[in-house]
This record gives sequence, C-alpha cells and structure tokens, in this order.
Amino acid sequence: MLDEFVPGCAPRLVGYGTAAIDVKEKAMAVCLIMQFTGMDTRKYDAVMEKLGLRSATANWPEGILSHVAGMTSEGLCVIDVWESQQDFDAFMQSRLRPAFDAVGGLPQPRVTSFQLHNRYSGA
Repeated sequence: MLDEFVPGCAPRLVGYGTAAIDVKEKAMAVCLIMQFTGMDTRKYDAVMEKLGLRSATANWPEGILSHVAGMTSEGLCVIDVWESQQDFDAFMQSRLRPAFDAVGGLPQPRVTSFQLHNRYSGA
C-alpha cells in the first residue's frame, strides 16, 4: 500500500557549522512533510493509538527528532524530522505500516522530503 511513501535513503552529511561530521558515520537529518488529503484527526488519533504514542509514557521511535500534526484546508498534515532516512524507513517497516494497515482507509499521502541545512529547537 505505501511502498512509494518516502523516497530512498538520504545522501551522507559532509559537514555543517563548526563540527564537520564523518561522512562514513552519520547520515543527514531529513524532514518529511506528509499531506493526507481528506483525512481527519480521528484517523490520525487511531494510528497514534495503534503506535502507542498517545500516552505520557509513549515509546517514540529511535531517530525521531520532531513530530507535529494538524489540519489544513486539504486534510491532515504531518511534519517529522528524523536523524536519518534510514531511521524513518525502519520505523515505517516495523511499526507505522502495520498501524496504517490496522486502522485502514488512509489516503496515500503526498510527501515532500528534504535534507536539513539548519535546525533550531527552542528551549
């Protein structure tokens, strides 16, 4: 159902800011903007429930740096920032795809992805 959900692996990071990162050890962080046309928050909440991510003791996946979701005029929009495309791909295979399948009736998302150039997280 979601084989083409997100493009393949992100290229390797060559360095940014004051600390260059070894290209053999780190993959570049990636942002995924996923727009689900016609989907509402009830389906989103059902997926989050299946994932076990609706409680204070939620078990967020390894590699997730940021997750936000909300409604637009077209439907639901989810924006994730991951340490690497590989982290997202592992989460998709092990937990997200099974949750999507269990909830059912989700539209194929329109996905925009890009490698991070800069990131700020407020305190």
